[in-house]
Amino acid sequence: MKKWLGIITALCLLLSAAPALSEDSLGYACGSNHAGFITAKGNLYMVGWNAYGQAGVAPNEEGRGDSVYGMTRATLSVTQVSLGFWHSLSLNAHGNVFAWGRNAYGQVGNGLADGLDVLTPTHLPQLRHIVQIAAGDESSFALDQNGTVWAWGRNARGQLALGHMKNQYAPTPVPSLTNVAQIFAGERNSAFLLQDGSFWMAGENTKGQLCLDWSVDYAATPVLMGLENVVTMDIGDFHAAAVTTDGSLYMWGDNAYGQLGMGDAAVGQSFNTPQLIMTGVRSVALGDYQTFVITQDNLLYAFGRNDLGQLGVGDKVQRNAPVQMLSDVLSVRSGFSFAIAKTLGGEYLGWGKGDLGQLGPGAKSFNLTPIIVKAYQ
Repeated sequence: MKKWLGIITALCLLLSAAPALSEDSLGYACGSNHAGFITAKGNLYMVGWNAYGQAGVAPNEEGRGDSVYGMTRATLSVTQVSLGFWHSLSLNAHGNVFAWGRNAYGQVGNGLADGLDVLTPTHLPQLRHIVQIAAGDESSFALDQNGTVWAWGRNARGQLALGHMKNQYAPTPVPSLTNVAQIFAGERNSAFLLQDGSFWMAGENTKGQLCLDWSVDYAATPVLMGLENVVTMDIGDFHAAAVTTDGSLYMWGDNAYGQLGMGDAAVGQSFNTPQLIMTGVRSVALGDYQTFVITQDNLLYAFGRNDLGQLGVGDKVQRNAPVQMLSDVLSVRSGFSFAIAKTLGGEYLGWGKGDLGQLGPGAKSFNLTPIIVKAYQ
């Protein structure tokens, strides 16, 4: 829930009226209570909470702390965006990474341990030729073209995979990983898919997130996971999910709110071995305690915690097994207690909490069914 070649010195930070988001959009991401959208022209616009400058609004005290109900241009030529709990990352077409927002644990990566918020998108020059970024709640990761992973930010549970638990205030290469193909980040964990097909994780294990023995609380060095042929995965607060080449969805970790989708009997338990949940799956997205699954025929399923309407199924009743909520869905992203899906037609639909502007202007405090995300006023 978000660096390099060619230093961009002029970063435009302004609110602007524009055509509907769905007419000119590429990628998107959800943070704790903010969301970002990339237009086809490479501009990054953001909505939602801005208490720490995480929405990239111009640095003035008047704007800090307010929700951004318009869209804010943060950086130029953006190709990827990844959002943490209180900070944001973007990647541009030149392989440069920018970071901004709360920096209490070094998650912005500007090398400063002063804990001061970073209100302007800041270029991280030590990162070059980056091809992917991933923001955990209070940690950050980048993958370069050589397959090297860089990590920085909070490391209280070893989630930076550096072999220790010291916070890092600037991007640091992960020495134990090479030839990495994809990176993923959650609240207390990180995950890595290697080019040889192997799957590794680091961080906390109190709920079985690393599939280790219950006596192991954490692992600061990446652990080889038992699953093979993983093509994509995601990490929630205390649970994780992976999709394999044959379309099988496996889940493990905490099931306090039914977020593993295993039915009523399994609620309240934790699992330190992957459990087969569904087949025919294309992708998965995890929120804090909720799960969203897109099948190969573009159906969207939801399950888990729903006290704030974050499942978008029309009520606030927890779902302990997958329930279909939408069709013709291309992709989905989940924030803390809200989610946004992109349809095959290019439209953005959002649901759950909207009180901080995370679903754009016009959203209610709680949206129990999907609404059109209006990116511009």
